[in-house]
Amino acid sequence: MTTLQITCKRDAEMLLRSRRGNPAAHLVNIIEGFGLKVCGLPVSSMGEGFLSLRTGVVGVNLSLSEEERAFILASLLGRFRLFRSHLEAGLTLSEAQEDEADEYAGQFLLAARV
Repeated sequence: MTTLQITCKRDAEMLLRSRRGNPAAHLVNIIEGFGLKVCGLPVSSMGEGFLSLRTGVVGVNLSLSEEERAFILASLLGRFRLFRSHLEAGLTLSEAQEDEADEYAGQFLLAARV
């Protein structure tokens, strides 16, 4: 297992410990448990979603399907969990870091279902 897979598995076990059912249904509560506010915005110009540590807001585009929104929220959770200090320093994530956050999303959603 890679470090990323171990982190995702640990997070899925820890964050979903007492929650039942589809992990995607719990993402908003999990993200808000970290002190962030989740907003759904019907604006396609914002892209698929965003994470602002300055304002403490996670936004997701409501024009996406439910499955797409779940993946975007899980990916934003991955950015927060994996690269929080990097983002707090005002740095932009590299393409490799973005890919890692997307992999976290997939692993988190899969690990939680097992």
